[in-house]
Amino acid sequence: MRKGLFAALLTFFIFSGTALTLAQEITVTPDEPEVGNCFPFGDGGSDSGDPWLPYMGFIYQNIPPFTLAPGDTLAFDLGAVNGADVQFDIELAATTSNGGTTPALPFTKVVSNTQIPLNPNGNTIVGDFEMQFTVEAPFDFPGGGLIIRFSNSGSPYINYLGCDQVLVRADSSDPSGYFVGRFYADADGLPPYEEFNPDTVGGFRVVATGTPGPPVVEQIPTMSEWGMMAAAAGFGLAGAIYLARKRRVNSAA
Repeated sequence: MRKGLFAALLTFFIFSGTALTLAQEITVTPDEPEVGNCFPFGDGGSDSGDPWLPYMGFIYQNIPPFTLAPGDTLAFDLGAVNGADVQFDIELAATTSNGGTTPALPFTKVVSNTQIPLNPNGNTIVGDFEMQFTVEAPFDFPGGGLIIRFSNSGSPYINYLGCDQVLVRADSSDPSGYFVGRFYADADGLPPYEEFNPDTVGGFRVVATGTPGPPVVEQIPTMSEWGMMAAAAGFGLAGAIYLARKRRVNSAA
């Protein structure tokens, strides 16, 4: 009887609250960060003298697997303040090999150029990943090489040509082992890239719930709920004792 009561109470404890979805956070940041360069967070990209449009991207390696769902966060780190709210399309794709530069197509657009991120002008704190975009479409990353591609700057950002030196950046020699390189001013965002170099790559952070829909919050029982559970356990134990005594009395008779 006591084993059955314990099992019932354990089941109640486990399932009495809202189901818990464990959040996953992955931060890809340089071991030796520097601040400088305006692509793509300090310039709209349409400058005829030094554009980064139509496409540019950061390429990484050795990235752990993650799953993004609508409502999750994709964040970037700025080390200085820019002069305009950032807006562009952001697409993700795994690479065909870890450390390679060729995407495993198709790209998945996870942010559209109508979205203005949290902290759209950045700040001066290195390492806080303050520029936070809300993911709009699911993306399942198996781990290894990753490309984050930027394009289609929204208005009015496309017309901002300040070239503010804001990017927290690294190159392929960074001890972290995450950074491969970047491409920019590329016509289609696919290799062979018109402009490519193994430096000036920004870090990123993903905060993922791992399931579709808004994050699910764990419901912790209140003190009154704990009291009700304790009372239920007490009543159950009292009932078990009463039934056991009644059986002994009936057996004696």
